[in-house]
Amino acid sequence: MQKVREHFIQKLGRPELLGRIGDNIVPFNFIADDRVLLEIARAKLAPLKDAVKEKYKIRDLVFANEEKALRTLCKGADRASGGRGVVNEIVARLIDPLSEFLFREEEDRANYAGRQVRVLQAGESATFCFSLE
Repeated sequence: MQKVREHFIQKLGRPELLGRIGDNIVPFNFIADDRVLLEIARAKLAPLKDAVKEKYKIRDLVFANEEKALRTLCKGADRASGGRGVVNEIVARLIDPLSEFLFREEEDRANYAGRQVRVLQAGESATFCFSLE
């Protein structure tokens, strides 16, 4: 907190900005441990699976290799954005393409009931394709 105060007062010469922010500054360290990023990815994947099951009544969202997929997504995440970087990567690389697939694949949601969506990863890249089984 002291470094932030020094920055606003000494480097920027704008102590009034610090006054406007008040005590709403939350310092954090960048995530250095890949395991933390992986746990964030896992935590975000569970609600995605639940939402797809509930909305489309599918049996499951199944990955050919879920661990590999999550590690690849974490590898592509912007670490400067912390946990948000992992979430952004999941949205861009997995959720958006899955949404497009589901929208394009079936016009009637009832056709998904009881089926599963298989998620396949293209080699080592964070590119995924989907199939309905």
